[in-house]
Amino acid sequence: MKRILSFLSLALLLILIAVAAVVYVRFLYSPSMTTNQVAEITPDWNALSDGAWGPWVTDPNGDRVWDPALSYNTWVGTIPNEQKAWGLLADVEHRPDALAEEPLIEDPPKTEEEWNALSDLLRKPASQDQLSMIREAFTRDFIGSLLLETTDPIEHEALVRYNKPDQNWDPNPDLASTLLRVRYASLGPIRKAIRVLDLSSAVELRDGDPDRFVGDIGLMLRASELAVEYPVLISELVRTAILAVVHDRVVWALSEHPGAFSDEQLRAIDSEIDRYRFGAFDMLGEQLSLHDTFRRVANKDGGLAASPAILTQGLNAYGSLDDPSNLEDPELDDSLQRPLWIAGKLCDRVRVLSALPWNGETELLSSEISSELDRANFAGKFLMDQLLPSFQNIPRYSLRIQQSEIGARTAIAIERHRLRHGSLPGSLDEIDEDLRAIEPLDVIANAPLRYRVEGDSFVLYSVGDDRDDDGGSQRSESNSYGDVRFIQPRFISTKDADQINATDPESIEGDWILYPKPQDPSE
Repeated sequence: MKRILSFLSLALLLILIAVAAVVYVRFLYSPSMTTNQVAEITPDWNALSDGAWGPWVTDPNGDRVWDPALSYNTWVGTIPNEQKAWGLLADVEHRPDALAEEPLIEDPPKTEEEWNALSDLLRKPASQDQLSMIREAFTRDFIGSLLLETTDPIEHEALVRYNKPDQNWDPNPDLASTLLRVRYASLGPIRKAIRVLDLSSAVELRDGDPDRFVGDIGLMLRASELAVEYPVLISELVRTAILAVVHDRVVWALSEHPGAFSDEQLRAIDSEIDRYRFGAFDMLGEQLSLHDTFRRVANKDGGLAASPAILTQGLNAYGSLDDPSNLEDPELDDSLQRPLWIAGKLCDRVRVLSALPWNGETELLSSEISSELDRANFAGKFLMDQLLPSFQNIPRYSLRIQQSEIGARTAIAIERHRLRHGSLPGSLDEIDEDLRAIEPLDVIANAPLRYRVEGDSFVLYSVGDDRDDDGGSQRSESNSYGDVRFIQPRFISTKDADQINATDPESIEGDWILYPKPQDPSE
């Protein structure tokens, strides 16, 4: 009997060892990274801010520790308040008569009566005061808001000033916050201020002040640069949203107020757009956030050991994030090095898919990335699966804003040609070379934009996702209620476009009109 029990105990032990081995290989084991791969994990963090701040700081004991939020907040604390836009923006945001909350600002005017009412509103002394503060804010060198999980002290002062409650206030805020949990407090006020300044610029032009319009366009473009003071992805998206507002307003101005500008004013607008042109998404801030998050789901040995909360709830399980690992990247375990390497390669891939000329490709996972993703352990794969959808859409935003910029600047060149020669060019090739500051590229077709003269005006458009010329017919779609809305291209791949054109061509039929802005079907 003893022998049988011993045999059963040994068999059970062997089974447990086998199960443990399977669990280890399936969920925890990650093959070693190569020396070259390890060397590629660490970006040039100095490029975040020209060395003004970075992810590593020296603690009171003289040790080098990972703490990007503390580093950033310490840097912000060195900036004089008179160089910060944040105090002005926070004040405009929270005053009880905030312009951004006015119905005519939230729902822009469509009729002449509404435009006149908006003009009257903006001429009021209180409105002029807010506009002056917004304009002053966008001339300053820095935004200057802290990365905190609680209310920024400057914003708290504004809330107190206007007797508003502040349930997120902490008089002793933690300057060493987890980046996944921080509030990007300035982004909302920036967007609201842009909405106010955009409509104010339109009113100024309608009321006969093109110089003020040109100045406000420059300030909005300046704001697009201030928005990415902390270059995380959401800041970059706010940047593109501001640029889209500027491009739309320039197209509106040229089409609705032909002849309102001198050649010098048009040249100034084009120069400012060029100065703050999009270029590409800065993915370095996003890499920093990923490094910070991954380090907080690591064990003391630098291995990726995500908690059950992370594995069941994903990265939204904020409370489960621990203090970060302070090991240098080469000292981390392979299980953590691999997701960090993949994150860096995904950022590189986004840059490639976002660059002009676009080759019609949208596949985010290259064979190199897919291979390493297959080699990651379960926790690594799970975390990367949480991130891939957000990466997938970034190139689309990039290509779209670059196309709208090209459209606006081409329209400016056409108008400058008209001023010089007294008539519209017969084709884009006829525009004088010194006026063509940018090639009139159709990003999707990788060919010149389509252009057609219509009386005293013109139409400028891209062929859109279907890759064929539909004669300048704006692409649209209807919802279940029969309401029609115009839509921009989704920048699907050439392969997908070919397949859809062969099976359901009507679903992507239509062009993308860049000038003039198509009239909203709902108006």
